[in-house]
Amino acid sequence: MSAAGGRSAWGYFKCTRSLHPDTGEVLLRMQPPEDEQQDWPSIAIARPSTRDVLQHGPFAFKLSPSSEVLAHLIVTRLRKALAGKHVLEVGAGLGYAGIACAAWTDAASVTLTDGDPISVAALRRNVELNAEASAFGSTAVEARQLCYGGALYKEGDYRNARVFDCILCADCAYDRAFHLPLCTSLKRSLGPLGRGIVVASRRCGSLDDFTRCLQAHFVVEAWAPDAATDERFRGQKCFPSVYVLRHLPSA
Repeated sequence: MSAAGGRSAWGYFKCTRSLHPDTGEVLLRMQPPEDEQQDWPSIAIARPSTRDVLQHGPFAFKLSPSSEVLAHLIVTRLRKALAGKHVLEVGAGLGYAGIACAAWTDAASVTLTDGDPISVAALRRNVELNAEASAFGSTAVEARQLCYGGALYKEGDYRNARVFDCILCADCAYDRAFHLPLCTSLKRSLGPLGRGIVVASRRCGSLDDFTRCLQAHFVVEAWAPDAATDERFRGQKCFPSVYVLRHLPSA
């Protein structure tokens, strides 16, 4: 297995890439941001070959700009707020942001989800890789299937549908057919005092429609990009927008 150094696709993290000769996986090993002085572990992301047919194409197995921005925000601006919290990532793909959250924050738990069974298998592979390296510390991590429109727990369960303190969502707005089902899952899964962090770019052309859908279900606040994001993406169509969601006040 040969290895090559460098940086992650959008430049936020140091990244070593290696190719598995038998499985065809590309193994990405990410280091935490250089400006953080913590003695944090690296995280491993195995990107499978795309010989298997994904429901929505190979997009799910790419590290999008939004997923990298979200991972960076988690460790630089959200880390303290996530301590002791139960976190859900929806439409996780390879689980990059959720695994960064599990390894580099003191979250109580992180649940990585996707609706595509092949993506869920990839998530479980990545959870196992990092668990074997003891990257998660005391944070409980699992990967499960969650299709948009559903929730992980049935209403009335002792762990009912609204158990998560924070929901992470990166680049899930590209298909307008997903907008309402995704909003439904977010609403059903977010705790009463919880917050959702949605990061998406305008390159797919549907972000404005998705924002309007969110505003029908949540209080939506735009979050200004940090200096690193502004520097890397200025003038590019994939410039990520960041939104914070909270439940509408009760009538």
